[in-house]
Amino acid sequence: MPFTVAALNVMLSGPGDVKPYLDIVEGVVNDWNRERSKYSSAVLIPRHWSTDSVSSFSLGPIGW
Repeated sequence: MPFTVAALNVMLSGPGDVKPYLDIVEGVVNDWNRERSKYSSAVLIPRHWSTDSVSSFSLGPIGW
């Protein structure tokens, strides 16, 4: 059943040697969404710089 929520980006970041811990944090965020998003009217969207960012060089020159 549909419901209205506010979507909030949660930036996850850290050096490569903490990736297992970032995976745990992302799992906790997903668990929170499953259990509480409907009643809190908020959804947390886990983001990580390695998968959810774009280099400004790939966008081309500014103004084009």
